[in-house]
Amino acid sequence: MPLTFLVPGAPTATVTATIGGEIDLATVPELRGHVDEVLAETAVTGIVLDLSEVTFLDSTGIGALINCRSRAHQAGKTLRVANPRGLVREVLTLTNVLPMLTTEA
Repeated sequence: MPLTFLVPGAPTATVTATIGGEIDLATVPELRGHVDEVLAETAVTGIVLDLSEVTFLDSTGIGALINCRSRAHQAGKTLRVANPRGLVREVLTLTNVLPMLTTEA
């Protein structure tokens, strides 16, 4: 399933991007590219990745989310995830990554 990345409207201080589909080895480069585009916007100080439409997340996807958070932090911005559901929430919880990705740092 292809990845969708929707950012409604013009970038503001905190951008909420709704992601849909699967975050896995095939879609991680696309996710990173979208996040990098948003981080490059000078008006943006933070990103919230709404995972409510994500149906699958593998270890590559977990690594990509952590990496995106790290790159945001290096750019002086924040990145956190919101609304993980079902299998995605379970995977993030079992790997003990959910608390790190749901708080701003």
